[in-house]
Formats: sequence, structure tokens, C-alpha cells
Amino acid sequence: MPKGTTSLAREGKHHFTKQTFFAILGLKEGVNMSESKLRNLSMDFAVEIVNLVRELRSKHENVIANQIGRSGTSIGANIHEAAYAQGKKDFVSKLEIALKEASETGYWLELLHRTNYIEDA
Repeated sequence: MPKGTTSLAREGKHHFTKQTFFAILGLKEGVNMSESKLRNLSMDFAVEIVNLVRELRSKHENVIANQIGRSGTSIGANIHEAAYAQGKKDFVSKLEIALKEASETGYWLELLHRTNYIEDA
């Protein structure tokens, strides 16, 4: 097993190296996390989600607004947390949580689309 491989890789689930982690976050070794494209995109997405939540609440749709608000903003929060992970396993865990939250947010967006709260455009 290569040096820097996580315990998840030893279990056959992932093969992550230090270089892979930096690549996932759009970083070069030694570059500040605040310069990460993924981090910036997740913040932009969270802003869009907050604006959507505000619009949904104005239409008195609070149930879905609460759900999509939590999952949609959690994506970026977990990506940001990954920069300060306590080791590679924690780093991978944060990114996997972000991926799960992104999937959940996709579900809520599809539901909002199918119920005509949001349009294709």
C-alpha cells in the first residue's frame, strides 16, 4: 500500500493519496484553502440556496425550505471543514458527507421542479 493511503483504501474502498486530496479541493500543496475553486463554488451554491429558501418561505412553503436550506448549505460547510480535518480519514469523511448532502439537495430541487416551485431556467 503506498505511503499516505488512508485506512479506507486498505479496506479496498478508496485509494487516496495526499496529492488526491489536494486535487479534490482544487489545491496545490501549500496553497491556502481559501483559493480552492470547489470551496468558492460551494459558497456560491449556498448563497443561491439561501435565496431560494427566502423565496420559498415567502410562498409559505416552509417544510421544503427548511430541508433544502440545511442540506444545500451543509455541502459547503463540510468542504470548508475538510480543510481542517484531523487526518486523512476525517478529510475523506467530510467530503463524503458533502457528497451525500449534495445528493439530498438534488432530490429537493427535483421535487421543487416537479411541483412547479422552480422552473428549468
